[in-house]
Amino acid sequence: MATEKQKSAARQNIKKAQTASKKGRMDIAKRDQAWKRIKTAAKKCNVEIEAGSWRGLVKK
Repeated sequence: MATEKQKSAARQNIKKAQTASKKGRMDIAKRDQAWKRIKTAAKKCNVEIEAGSWRGLVKK
């Protein structure tokens, strides 16, 4: 059986994982918004962008 200390640690780890997951989704949304602003500015300044999306620029 797990002790109360172990249960508490497990709950904290679950919360940390959930928070990290949310932050990852927020980062993607922010990058999407930034890419949209970049495309708008490039169009306004008559600059051609070869990349289709910011995802193509990220190194894997």
